[in-house]
Amino acid sequence: MRKEQSIGIIFSIIGLLLSTISFAQKGAGGATYVEYTAVKVVDRQEIVDAIGTLLPAASVIIKPEIAGKVQGVYFKEGQAVDKDAVLLKIDDTALKATYDDAHAKYLLAQQNLNRLTAAKAGSSVQQIDIARATFLQATANLEISAAQLAKTELKAPFKGVLGLSDIEEGQYLQVGMSLVTLLNTEKLKLEFSVPERVAHRVKVAQTINFNVDNYPEQDFIAQIYATSPEIDKDGRSLTIRAWVDNELGDLTAGLFVRLRLIMQQTGQVLQLPEEAIFAQNGKQWVYVVKDSPKVAPKAVVNADLKTNPSSNANANKDANIPKNQYAYLTEVILSGRRSGIAEIASGIEAHDIIVKTGQQKLRDGAQIIDVNALKSADTKPNL
Repeated sequence: MRKEQSIGIIFSIIGLLLSTISFAQKGAGGATYVEYTAVKVVDRQEIVDAIGTLLPAASVIIKPEIAGKVQGVYFKEGQAVDKDAVLLKIDDTALKATYDDAHAKYLLAQQNLNRLTAAKAGSSVQQIDIARATFLQATANLEISAAQLAKTELKAPFKGVLGLSDIEEGQYLQVGMSLVTLLNTEKLKLEFSVPERVAHRVKVAQTINFNVDNYPEQDFIAQIYATSPEIDKDGRSLTIRAWVDNELGDLTAGLFVRLRLIMQQTGQVLQLPEEAIFAQNGKQWVYVVKDSPKVAPKAVVNADLKTNPSSNANANKDANIPKNQYAYLTEVILSGRRSGIAEIASGIEAHDIIVKTGQQKLRDGAQIIDVNALKSADTKPNL
């Protein structure tokens, strides 16, 4: 018998504790503690996500225009070089001899023409014409020889950084052989594509935010400088290029890029945190906060407030405590979601107050109190 009584007492205590906890989660008048948020009105924007590739501002493969043996290599792999820096020298012995021969013939033809021109009385027109033609031919041969000789020095066409190379002194080079790649990476080109539905809204000078995998937390900026004049018929997309400042050298040509292109639209849109919205029966709902119930209660006159000073004091003391409000279940239509934010097409109005958290404890018309308002009033809810 005593055992049964003990069990009954234990269950009674447990029930009392559960009742106390349930009551503690309620505010004055049985109100439920929740968190509020306001509907925001922002400019309507469409953000297009895309992927792209970083390209060097300029890139060229250094190749010889003449065949010959390497006489000297004047660069190191990965070296930064200035414009017109000599990178490699091809043996010029034969070409230099050809140049010297052409130069001598040029001087002889020039002297012969000058002599015949000066002695007009003793020179026929035919002799002068032949001398002039010989001089012109000698001049052309000299220029050709000079040009061929100049090709024995391979120079950097612009300022940049050299790539990897396997060229050694004494190696024989063929015409058109790839020797080393020169890249200009002080500026980079970001190349990407957008769907044709937004192609007409892409503008030159528009800015882009992008990220790369080796700097996942850092945002980089690019500026569009050119777009393709036609839509790609296979991908139904528009190819775009943008400049990226890379003076610090943080970025490398060839990197894979994730970018965001903001398309400004006319008009405004309502936004809410996604957590304020919940699904039910295939629809989207929120709880809108109102100051009064749907059916107003009858007015109650408290005589003590008129006759009892202590009651007035208690009323003034409670004036700072947030009053109960009401949560009304409201269907909303969404027009989009992005990064934890939902765009609302209809169902609520600008600057409405919405229940952000705690919806699972509510029903339509439930009394509620904002926990943040309680914190402002230095009143801690017994959650």
